[in-house]
Amino acid sequence: MLLNHCGRTCVNKWLGRMVVFSYIPKNDRFLSKLISNCQQSLSFEEPCIILDHAVDNLEQIHVEVGASTYASLLCLCVQPSDLSYGKRIHDHLKKSRYKNSSHFESLVLQMYIKCGALEEAHALFEKMLKPNVYSWSHLIGAYARLNDGERSLQLFDRMQWEGIWPQKVTFSNLLSNYLNDSALNRGRQLHVLIIERGFHTCVKLGTALVTMYARCGCLAAARGVFDCLLVKDVVSWNAMIEAYDQQESFDDAFRIFLLMQQQEGVVPTISTFVSTLGACTGQAALIEGKKVHMYILSAGFDSNILVTTALINMYGKCNSLDDAQVMFARSKANDVILWNTMIAVLALQGHHSSMLQLFGHMQSEGCLGDQATFVSIFYSCANKAALPEGKRMHTHAAWLNVELSVEVGSAIVNMYDKCTDIKAAEKVFRRLDRRDILAWTSMITAYAQNERGKEALQLFNQMKKEKIVPDKVAFLSILPGYGSQAVLTEAQLMHEHLCCVGLDCNLEIGNALITMYGKCGSLKSAGKLFDMMRHKDLISWNALLAVYAQHGHGKEVLVLYNQLEAAGIKPDCITYVTVFLACSHSGLLEEGHKCLVSMTQDHGIVPKEEHLNCVIDLLARAGQLDEAETLLQSLQSEPTYAQWVTLLGACKNQVDLERGERAATQAFKLDSSDTSPYILLGNMYALARNVEIADTAIN
Repeated sequence: MLLNHCGRTCVNKWLGRMVVFSYIPKNDRFLSKLISNCQQSLSFEEPCIILDHAVDNLEQIHVEVGASTYASLLCLCVQPSDLSYGKRIHDHLKKSRYKNSSHFESLVLQMYIKCGALEEAHALFEKMLKPNVYSWSHLIGAYARLNDGERSLQLFDRMQWEGIWPQKVTFSNLLSNYLNDSALNRGRQLHVLIIERGFHTCVKLGTALVTMYARCGCLAAARGVFDCLLVKDVVSWNAMIEAYDQQESFDDAFRIFLLMQQQEGVVPTISTFVSTLGACTGQAALIEGKKVHMYILSAGFDSNILVTTALINMYGKCNSLDDAQVMFARSKANDVILWNTMIAVLALQGHHSSMLQLFGHMQSEGCLGDQATFVSIFYSCANKAALPEGKRMHTHAAWLNVELSVEVGSAIVNMYDKCTDIKAAEKVFRRLDRRDILAWTSMITAYAQNERGKEALQLFNQMKKEKIVPDKVAFLSILPGYGSQAVLTEAQLMHEHLCCVGLDCNLEIGNALITMYGKCGSLKSAGKLFDMMRHKDLISWNALLAVYAQHGHGKEVLVLYNQLEAAGIKPDCITYVTVFLACSHSGLLEEGHKCLVSMTQDHGIVPKEEHLNCVIDLLARAGQLDEAETLLQSLQSEPTYAQWVTLLGACKNQVDLERGERAATQAFKLDSSDTSPYILLGNMYALARNVEIADTAIN
């Protein structure tokens, strides 16, 4: 009775060490009861009070302390501020009979990891005579959570070499690090080991594998793992829905959403609804998105702030701004996440002014905004017209001390990149306190998109030296830099590296590699890579078409175009721009005409300005000036300045003075400030004069 009273007293009225403790015998039973009562009374709201009293009394006790007391005390140390207490408990434990116990060594190791003292944890681990599988697993997981894949893998390999077989917890901890494209091959190896160990039916590991494959863009592999699970809980269903969400495959996500309820009887959670709504993108998904909204209403989750946020985001991505605004207006919570979501929706829809107005309203309501707020604002300001407003917001972000956070700093770098202010982007990048893969990628992209391939390559190499593991986005940013520098050997080495990390099978990477080889002049490598790709989309075909066209291989372009149609792939506007350019530069008039007929009649594509410019250029190069001018005059819309200048250039080559004067007159009307038509016309007069002199001399 007195002990229980003392436990409550030390919690509710703690002023240093309570005097009452000096009158009570200190023993193991007393200490265990003190910890238990403190935990129950305090509910961990003030863990420092528990530890302060408990550790002090531990050091005062002169009798043997039981195993459960040590275990309870070590379990109380869960954050960096508890580290000093944890070390004192460890020191006391070293003098006890449990000092060589592998169980307690493992508990102390966990304590150091939880308190963020990884160096101390690793030092203790190296001193352990026979670390058990859980000690290995905890340390592997600690490095994995810090994204130190190299150290976690080294430990994993060493563990097996020392004859310790990995358990479920080992794989679970390790897989948490393999959620990106660059580790796909090693992730597959782990999958094989999991099967060999007979753990492939474990729902927790199966879910982790689904997540790993999904993050790496391997939806088929993720679905294969999911279908093989004998037992599926709501977490595994959510993981599969989230996998489709990440790839914006709403139809599949919605089918899984219905299947889990109607056939399997699994009750959806908030995470289920959030992931399903996240997959809704585009006008076509709006009807199903509203159906999910009805499920949410029937489940009673409509007032949940996470669900409300997901609904606003869904309506925004489905181009239903009115519904998004209605959801936002109905929400009574003055929560920064809701404000941020609505700001992001307005930015996504291009409503720049409305977004800034909402930001002002947000601040007037006492919500200053956070990093996510400014990320949306800076991405909305990523164009030259909005740069003055972007600079003002940059100053505002600096005032709120969020400017140099990784996310905001990367968004600012991206904004200055899109506005071609590379110096400002460099200045922000250098000032960042910490640079993650997003920050590095933003700056590399800035260099690459502004035709500064050399700096992009240098920065990429610097990033690797600083042990930042590139992801798919980083590789997609740097590959154009290799092409622009025409460094074929280095490009081939990069391709080999992508093969080593398993990214060569990624469709986007494969398409970028084709373009890279084309810019480096290696048409053979580009064609070989294209042939080896298991999956090809229209972008793949267009990339190889562009490679051949840029190098003047018009006939190869036509052969590839015919193969594209034979494969049942429908060409788009970009396809025909490339084909017409190739025909124009190779003088393939008849073939170009056939492609134009196929474009309009077979595929129903209405020619755009760039197509007509190519066709006019094709006719003009072939000397068919009458047909070129007739085509111009037959256009439903008024011919553009570029089209008249194209005809004028052809007239110069054919020394067609009369038609050239007509084309020049029309060009002058559309843009009198450009001197190009004057120069072309002057050259044409000179040529006409020379031709006349030559004819006179001959006669």
